[in-house]
Amino acid sequence: MAKRRLGGALAASSMWLVSGCFGSGAECCAHGPTSPPVQRPATVAPLAPPTPGSPAAPRRATGCELVTAAEVRDAVGVEAVTSSPDDDGRACQFFTSNGALLLTVRVGDLPRALLGGPEQVARLTAARAATTEPVPNLAETALYYADPHTGSGLVLATSRDDRVTSVDISTPGPGSPVTHDALISLGRAAVRALP
Repeated sequence: MAKRRLGGALAASSMWLVSGCFGSGAECCAHGPTSPPVQRPATVAPLAPPTPGSPAAPRRATGCELVTAAEVRDAVGVEAVTSSPDDDGRACQFFTSNGALLLTVRVGDLPRALLGGPEQVARLTAARAATTEPVPNLAETALYYADPHTGSGLVLATSRDDRVTSVDISTPGPGSPVTHDALISLGRAAVRALP
């Protein structure tokens, strides 16, 4: 019973914090007489634009920038491959000449503090696969993964400052003409193209 009460109290306090009801005078808090907000001096300097010559934040790549239709055609051996950006550029889908989905390249850019380092991000991406196999000398972490129901893919992850960039190159399902070696070749192209 005590655990249930503690869980309820934690849930209620979490909602209270998430909703912003922690003494800010917001509408969601208890109603009563309010006084005008007090102007306090800023304790943190405002963000200044980067000075010329200083390093800027790394540019985030899109899926279609990392792997091209020509690279897919050469790696897979399928003629007339076309590409189409998806998911606001984070993904790029590649199609055969008859419109069948051949593979997808998806780029993720996550704060290191959120999920850990490259190895954790790669393992989370490949977690649903029946088998995984490390791929050495490709990126900080690279895993080939395969599943008899969902197909195969290659995930690679690398650190970039306080962020982890991951690239997932996946087939749409079993029976895909995209081989293990083709995925590795495309992974190398993606690593070369990372900004």
